[in-house]
Amino acid sequence: MKKLIRNLKIAFAVLMVLSIALGAGLVYQQRQSQTTLLAVAGENKASLRARYAKAGEIISSDGIPLAYSEEGERRYAEDPMLQRSISHVVGDYTHHMSNTIETLYQDELLGTRRRLIEQLLLDFSRRVLFRSGRGMQGSNIHLTLNSALNAYAYELMQDYTGTAVLLNWRTGEIVAMVSTPAAPMANIIAYEDIPDSGLFNRALMGRYAPGSVFKIFTTGAWLESPERNPSFSLDCTGEPLRPNGARDSGHGHVDLNSAFTLSCNVFFGELAVATGADEMIDFLDSTGLQKLDSVDRLSKAAPRWNNEAAEHDEALLSWFGTGQAVGDLVLNFTPVDLALTSAAVANGGKLMEPHIVSKITNPLNQVKEKAEPKEIGRMFSPQVAARLQQLMTEAVASDQSIQTNARIDGFEVGGKSGTLEVDTEGGRSNNALWTGFINDPDYSWAAAVICEDVSGTNSTAVAVGGRLLEAAVRSTGG
Repeated sequence: MKKLIRNLKIAFAVLMVLSIALGAGLVYQQRQSQTTLLAVAGENKASLRARYAKAGEIISSDGIPLAYSEEGERRYAEDPMLQRSISHVVGDYTHHMSNTIETLYQDELLGTRRRLIEQLLLDFSRRVLFRSGRGMQGSNIHLTLNSALNAYAYELMQDYTGTAVLLNWRTGEIVAMVSTPAAPMANIIAYEDIPDSGLFNRALMGRYAPGSVFKIFTTGAWLESPERNPSFSLDCTGEPLRPNGARDSGHGHVDLNSAFTLSCNVFFGELAVATGADEMIDFLDSTGLQKLDSVDRLSKAAPRWNNEAAEHDEALLSWFGTGQAVGDLVLNFTPVDLALTSAAVANGGKLMEPHIVSKITNPLNQVKEKAEPKEIGRMFSPQVAARLQQLMTEAVASDQSIQTNARIDGFEVGGKSGTLEVDTEGGRSNNALWTGFINDPDYSWAAAVICEDVSGTNSTAVAVGGRLLEAAVRSTGG
């Protein structure tokens, strides 16, 4: 009997300890959730600052803390170039930029999305965690961004307004993504001395008319068309073949190979007319790009296209084929879309799901979420992708190349440049665009660059893209 009573007392004591721990965990979770809700509503910034004093870290793929909490303060990357480069992705704890990791992964960073069992385990582990000085902090967000490449991308872009994106075409991992202009985190938190559009993430939310970069799609649509004539060629004098249609500077006799290298508007205008307005749209719809409205939890603007105005206007359709959204035509892409386009060409036509978060780990370093490479569709058939690879690599390597600054010694680079005239407050200016890839599975990098209000493409967007790809190659031992 005495042994039974002793066992009952022990069981009761254990039950009481578990009940107290459970109650404490529930209270803790309730307070965290309340703080989070107030913070999201913008009603309790002081409380939010206190909570972020114990928030988890945001860490680059090469192990550099991009955001972390220390001595009761939320801090960001120490290097000024790196800090500006990651500002549009990492964001700030005050949430002045909402489409960021700090905002959209707030529950994880603050530790408010844990299961009860996990929270109890962390509660019982508090003594160990306190010894390490970390306490009951939130989870860590590990990004696919490489800090060195991201800072270098910003360095290349800092004299321009625009954006650069670098990704792995085999996995969809975004390795660098910058938008300029940008501001130091202290300015963003204080919400002062921020340049115009300095909080706007052009890489994800900027919609740009693609200019001649669109000839990748015009080529793809024509290659898939039953109307395709493989031996089609023409004499380009520069004058439009249809009144008010696509025109150029004059390239002489061109076929697909030479027209792609020279980026001949007259030739690609005729390809669009031969393919047909409806078929062009059907091909664009088949790429799957319009379905991509996010990168993990970060919103991404979807590309837009509409050529209804050209259904009975071949001159207008010819301009559509050159990537010029004139008149009532609608045609624009985000820089991420353009990077994914080159990635799909390099990857046999596969459209890989883009990622910027690689994994989430709790304070015990347990992996709670992990991204895996995922094919979500095909932008191009394998045959079309192979032909586009050939055209894009020849366009960079050719003696007639207008993309000489994309070349990298010892590597085959494919690319397509574009220039677009746009209206500005000061009159007319040019956007320079480029997208390209390394044609090597061991160095599977693809990039897209847009430089606004510049005079030349090869010296701006092409040069930035080429140097960024070269840096990526060197970072992986090439």
